[in-house]
Amino acid sequence: MDISKALDGASQNLCHGCRDLDFKQIFTSKETPETGIKVANIGKWPKELDKLSCNLCRFFHELGPNYSKKYSQHVRLFDHIKTPPLDNSAALFVTPRRRFLSILRENAKLNYNHEIKDEIKQGSIVGYIPYDNPNGHELRRVNADVVDYELIRGQLQHCFDRHPVCRPNKNITSTLPYIFLIDCVQGQVVKRTPEDQYMALSYVWGSQELDFESGASYPFSLDKAPLTVRDAVKVVLSLRRKYLWVDRYCIDQKNASEKEMMLQNMDIIYENSEATVVALYGQDDQSGLPGVSSTVRTPQPCFNTGGGRLVSSFPTITSMIAHTKWSTRGWTYQEARLSRRCLFFSEYQVYFVCQQSTWSEAVPFDRFSSPLTELLNSSVLDGALFGLESSIARGVFIDRLEYSKRKFTYETDILNAFKGILRRSSFIIFWGVPITLKSSIMDPNVGFALGFLWIKRPNWTKSPHIQPSDRTPRDRTPSIRRHGFPTWSWASIVADIYQENYGTQSKYGQYINGVAVEFPQNEAQVQFWIYVNHSLISLRDAITTGNSMALPESSPQLLVEGDLISLRRRYQGTKHECYYLFGTWRYFQPDIFDDEQDGPGLPYGDEPEDEGQALVLIQWNVSRKYGMKRLLLMVVNWIDDDHAERRGLLTQYRDEFRADLIQQIPRIRKRFMLQ
Repeated sequence: MDISKALDGASQNLCHGCRDLDFKQIFTSKETPETGIKVANIGKWPKELDKLSCNLCRFFHELGPNYSKKYSQHVRLFDHIKTPPLDNSAALFVTPRRRFLSILRENAKLNYNHEIKDEIKQGSIVGYIPYDNPNGHELRRVNADVVDYELIRGQLQHCFDRHPVCRPNKNITSTLPYIFLIDCVQGQVVKRTPEDQYMALSYVWGSQELDFESGASYPFSLDKAPLTVRDAVKVVLSLRRKYLWVDRYCIDQKNASEKEMMLQNMDIIYENSEATVVALYGQDDQSGLPGVSSTVRTPQPCFNTGGGRLVSSFPTITSMIAHTKWSTRGWTYQEARLSRRCLFFSEYQVYFVCQQSTWSEAVPFDRFSSPLTELLNSSVLDGALFGLESSIARGVFIDRLEYSKRKFTYETDILNAFKGILRRSSFIIFWGVPITLKSSIMDPNVGFALGFLWIKRPNWTKSPHIQPSDRTPRDRTPSIRRHGFPTWSWASIVADIYQENYGTQSKYGQYINGVAVEFPQNEAQVQFWIYVNHSLISLRDAITTGNSMALPESSPQLLVEGDLISLRRRYQGTKHECYYLFGTWRYFQPDIFDDEQDGPGLPYGDEPEDEGQALVLIQWNVSRKYGMKRLLLMVVNWIDDDHAERRGLLTQYRDEFRADLIQQIPRIRKRFMLQ
């Protein structure tokens, strides 16, 4: 719906409550409390929004969060959001606070503070711009017809001059001898060096077959290029640049060895680019970049009042990304995540995001300008940019969660399209599984056991209030197996992959957040051997004597020596199991159920029992509770006497058990191949 056209000049058609609102007085009265002030009730989302008689209520409903239920909603006035007790970010702000409105659900028990930040950011924030002072607010009017290139040039220059963190990563070595680029001035593909200044394009490919030849020997025809590519060329020229890298033109599709070399260096190509143009809008490469050529932008929602104009900020970049097809594709994650700067072209405006800050055409200020900009422009180019996640670890773990939600034309690409991020992780990685921090002297057998604690993302980690994005859910049951990957690696299943954070107050939480900590001795004493040059070598020796940054993934099999526990097992329903542990039946959902392993599906209480086995990954005492220990059990499925597969985790790191009960469990020590 085109809100600006529907409501501009229509302020006479108001309900009784909205007719009494004086926005000039609301935005200039005395200071608001930390939890905000309710301005107006607008009720539940109507069945037919366009038939709502009050134009102002309709305006606010359109800009609210995408709630999963029809909550009663209200308009709330803030000038900042109450922060956690240890958060001193408010001290950074030296400019006056600017008031803003947010549309939120009504709940008498809800705390309108930092805990509701994600909901505020998921919708649009509304500011008030007086007619007599059009620059009196952080929010700006956005031209619906054309991109503000002058603003973007200024943002690029500011980042070059002021952000050392956005400069090239000198710790990553490249074996790329040359690169093909589109010369946007001459309209042809040329051979250059990776050190040349260029911009890159990240977009969703169309379904049509390639109708061109690629590489330096063939002419590049701008007329035959898809609209998104043609628009990207215009952007490069409008920003007074010359070169553009586009995969379908700058990788010779018919030269197998060259293509392989370029694919292995995709992370370098995007990181070396001056900025990446990201096509968020549309379903394919013919959608174009809104505001560049023929693709029009959605006008900025606004509402004219007696003394000024209510103006929407548009959604934040994180919320914007979540509802795009671009965000569902596997390869595009690394393209944006490893870029130093990105220009996200959406249907509303351009968002400029670098590794230190965010700007947009509607809010062209960085996050340190005021509490409002800290709320809207707090994103940077890390894993959190691609999902409103606050309950899990940062670094590779949030990257893995966001990445594992995505789709692939070829499921075998799951690790290849993530290798650039894994190479830059603070962990040593093997088949995608973190082993130990590169800066740590921790026993790698302990680190690898901790790396096995991934699970299919549970529902309790998701917001029950915010409607999921348009992405196809990846946590469906049963999960789909990716063949060719070891079952102990998260890459072996199609699902959202989660690893419990447990908070940085614990050693485990600190560890997976990248802090080198010293754990107690692992009483389980599990040990691993991997194949190197067709010979088994201990994991410790592979790391200390080899190239520890890139362990050879020549075989998906591990030799494991550890303690096995036999447990009574029964089936519940057709897809779940229960294991008898410490006097109670413990619910267990495998990573994946193969048809031949499904339980008989008998009614509760009639289930037959058999025996299952679990490998003890971790057993130690890091609890503050006397006499309690953590016991991490991984259920295995035996293929034969010497070969097993992972079925899933029976216990989580948050689980604690009485130490005397743990000691009473019979176990056998065994060596076997885990594959």
